[in-house]
Amino acid sequence: ARGGAYAQLEGRDRARNVLARFPSLAAAEACYRSAAYQEALSFARGASERDLVIVEGV
Repeated sequence: ARGGAYAQLEGRDRARNVLARFPSLAAAEACYRSAAYQEALSFARGASERDLVIVEGV
């Protein structure tokens, strides 16, 4: 999701919020645990602050 106003009510305010859609909770978890994502994640750690949440049914 990009653009649009938002209201930060609790927690840390972020300049950017990213949403990704997957066909299922299991597919999202499989993506996160995949070797390719874990390799990419190794570059993000230490270079960014991240909060990652998987929400079913949104």
